[in-house]
Amino acid sequence: MAARKPTRKQSSANEPSKKSAAHKRLEVFLGHWELQGNNSPTCPQFANAHVDAISDFEWLLPGGLFLHAKGLMIVDGHPFLSSMIYSYNESKKVYDVHFFDSMGYTRLYQ
Repeated sequence: MAARKPTRKQSSANEPSKKSAAHKRLEVFLGHWELQGNNSPTCPQFANAHVDAISDFEWLLPGGLFLHAKGLMIVDGHPFLSSMIYSYNESKKVYDVHFFDSMGYTRLYQ
């Protein structure tokens, strides 16, 4: 397996990455959230299902470059846990969300 090229400039321990305005915009998500809604009709599993969720957002590491969310979702009566890591991809100028859940799904949203 070939090594992947990093999406951010690697910095030395003496030169930490700087928190950009794009990273600061993630601050609005910090804290505890309670959510309700319905899945999309095109969702491959549980289409149109009712969803209740709670999520807690906090910075993953010092510096405010990675936001971590962990949560409990109940979809059509089926509970599962999730974990998401939010970051800003400077080279593509997009936010990345790495999603993992207890049903074994992993996704990358941009």
